Amino acid sequence: MDLVTLLQSVPLLAGLVKSAVPAAVGAGMGLGQWLAALPPCRNQTFENATYLVCETDPKHFSIELFWKDKDGELYRSLHNLRSAQQATGRTMLFGINAGMYHPNLAPVGLYVERGEQVTPARTGSGTGNFSMQPNGIFYLSAGKAGVRATRDYVKRPPRVDYATQSGPMLVIDGKLHPKFQANGTSRKIRDGVGVRADGVA
Repeated sequence: MDLVTLLQSVPLLAGLVKSAVPAAVGAGMGLGQWLAALPPCRNQTFENATYLVCETDPKHFSIELFWKDKDGELYRSLHNLRSAQQATGRTMLFGINAGMYHPNLAPVGLYVERGEQVTPARTGSGTGNFSMQPNGIFYLSAGKAGVRATRDYVKRPPRVDYATQSGPMLVIDGKLHPKFQANGTSRKIRDGVGVRADGVA
């Protein structure tokens, strides 16, 4: 995913704090440099590819999903979301696009924001990345983060504050998705979210 696509994506996942980060952190830096300069983010190289990794403990930081503002308008970009958070005295440490969405920018599959389910989980078959099974759901419940395969989530859905569905799952029980191939031809830049055993997202 190129930077323009990333900045136009919705819904958005963000890590936020209430205290202000010095303005100099963002001044004169590109988005990647700015993110890498923040405490929870770092560049990490794996198999000759560099990734920006942001780790967030939901016990210390607020991890939230955003789709529309209080007037029902789409945020549409990380810039707009960041400005809206600053206007309320909150600081956005980082943000990424979350899940997938239809051409009208409505979420595909499960989307829950502030405890309200906006769209239900999709469990049917189909084509494309979203429907490559198993796909999964990232969720936040009572200050704890989790990831489950959709099929497991819908059997016993937890009470959640935030949730987003996407596919395919990248890692399942510590192993790469079985349909990923070492000689695969897809080289598109993607973002992803996971949860460590200690609950850090």
